[in-house]
Formats: sequence, structure tokens, C-alpha cells
Amino acid sequence: MSEPKPIPPPKYPGLILTPCLEDNPAPHTLKLLEKLCKNYIGSDEVFSVTYSPLLCPEGKNYLYTLKPYWWEVEPGHWEHRDGRRNPYCELPQGQNQLQRASMAIHTLALGSKYLPYLADQCSKQAENLLRYFFINHDTRMLPEILYAQCNPSSSLLKGDQAFVIAIRYFVLISSTLTFLNIPQELLDDLRIWFRNHLNWITTSEQGAMARAYGNNITIWYHALVATHLSLVNPPEAAVYSLTALQEIHARHTTPESFFSRELSRTRPRHYTLFTLEPVFLLSSQTGKIPPDDVYQYLRDLVEYARHVTGSPIEIEVDDNPRYFAKLEWFETMLKRWSGQSKKTEEPDGTQWDGGWNQFARVLWGFI
Repeated sequence: MSEPKPIPPPKYPGLILTPCLEDNPAPHTLKLLEKLCKNYIGSDEVFSVTYSPLLCPEGKNYLYTLKPYWWEVEPGHWEHRDGRRNPYCELPQGQNQLQRASMAIHTLALGSKYLPYLADQCSKQAENLLRYFFINHDTRMLPEILYAQCNPSSSLLKGDQAFVIAIRYFVLISSTLTFLNIPQELLDDLRIWFRNHLNWITTSEQGAMARAYGNNITIWYHALVATHLSLVNPPEAAVYSLTALQEIHARHTTPESFFSRELSRTRPRHYTLFTLEPVFLLSSQTGKIPPDDVYQYLRDLVEYARHVTGSPIEIEVDDNPRYFAKLEWFETMLKRWSGQSKKTEEPDGTQWDGGWNQFARVLWGFI
């Protein structure tokens, strides 16, 4: 078998999900936010897991996704190629709809809180999107994630522990939903939806698998649970987050141990950054500033990440300039928590043809 070719860099870097740490965003960020909010306010577009060329065979309202790295090399014979996405596995579009809905609702929630002159319009548009995605009988998503990350090589239609990856963008909604001025009955219904969703995550077989899995999947599991608790039971969120972080630290006392499984994969730099995302989201739920021991743990992880080398297929997509431009997001959050000012108004996107997209640039302004 020939050596796999290097993955070419995308036009835009992948989005890094981050918490909202900044209470007083700069005018530059607010101008970007205003532009995005006006785009959503002026749009008739809505989102639904039912908008997909390949729907879940068990019911259109279930989120349905396929594992992306499986390839049918001959009829009936599938092969796993870690880090190589199969276009066929992109046919179910529920996850894409979930992500786009989450980004839109998150943007409008920020607009409702930080752009007073657009607050009512932002909340009204978000209300429409929320009702369509979560409440409307025909277009809603069910809170049970039974069919996310199904293996296309298997005749058994069943998701697994990687469902947390498919739904991770929900942290954008549960963390900022209360910024919106929406009818109380809708907020109550959404809290019920997320409570049911959280109950499924924490009591289902797939949830138990995710919690025990041990790599980035387990940390994404904790980040989702903590962020959803911040919506449905706020006093529990910080307690849960600290307990989960203590659990992670006890299992992985060194950065080498924390990243060990990610470093053995075909894209160690990619998975290093992907594992930092949920641990920072989880840490943000411990309080306005994480405790000193949590902060030091994060610093050690980021410092270790600076020395991770890429694999042969990463020599272009995550070369040094691109990799360190993405790592700068985590270094910036550490600076914010330590009281240092942000170094730049914009994240460095010069290494990509399209640079960071507008949504990413707004997220940057809130860390």
C-alpha cells in the first residue's frame, strides 16, 4: 500500500469552540457581531435534522450521522482510514444542521445581550430558530442520540460513544440561551428538552461508554454535561466540572498521559488541539476564573502541546505556522484567566487563503 498523501490545508481553519470569557468586548468585536446578527435577522433560513438527503431509517427526527473515516474499498468490504473523511459519510446532514443552528442561536444570543439596539430582533429570530429545531413536531430533533456515529460497515444501526462529537456544538446554545429574551413557556420547554437530553447522556449505554472511553471523547462528554447543567441546574455545573477535572487529573497526572492516545493517531497535532477544546470548556464552568490547580494543569497541557510534532499527512494542513496560530487560542484564554490583556484584536488567519471566518472572529473577541 502506498504512503498516504499529505492532507492539503482547507481554505478556512476549523472552528475552535470556546467559552465566553469577555464581559466587555471591544468595539471591533461588536461590529463583527452586529454584521452577523443582521444577516441572521434578515434571513428566512431555518435548520432541522430532517433537512438531509439521507435521513435516519428509524425516524427522521433522530440525529443520524455516520463515522467519517470508513471507506468501502469493494462492495461490502469497508476499511478504516483514520483522519481521511469519506464524502459518502457526509450524506446525512443532521450534524451540519445542528452545528449551523447552534452557531446562529449563539450569535443571536450574544447580540441580544451585547447589542441593545438589536436585542429584540435577535431574540425574536432566535425564538423562531429554537422552535423550529427543538419544538415543532415535524422538524424537531429528539433528545435521545441513538443513531449518531453509526458504523457504515455494520448491518446493525446503532450509534456509539462518539455521539458526543456529533453534538458538541450544543455547548454554544446551552451556555448562552439565557441571554435571550424569549417567552417563558419556550424557555421552560427548552430546559425540559435539555434536561431530557442530559438524562439520556448520563444514563444511556452510549453515555456510559463515552464517560469510560478515556480519550477526547470522555472529556467532550464532561464538557457537554457541565455546560448543559449550567442551563438546567446552574449550582451543579461548577461542582460537576471540578469533580470531572479532578477525575481527569487523577487518571492523567502528566501531559504525556493526557495526550497519549491522541499522539498515537494519524494526526497527533489535530487531535491534540481537539482534546484541548473540551478541557478548556469544562474548566470555564468551574467559575469566572478556574482554581489555581486547574489553571496550572491547563498551562502544563498547552506547554506540552507546543512540542507535539505532526505526522507525515499533517506536514501541510498543520505545519508550524498553522498549528501555532490555532494553539494561540488556548494561550490567549490562559492569559485572560491570569489577568493579562489580549495581544491581538484578530486571530492570526494569514496562513489560510480565507482566514478565520466571521463567526470564529467573534468567538475570539469573547475570550
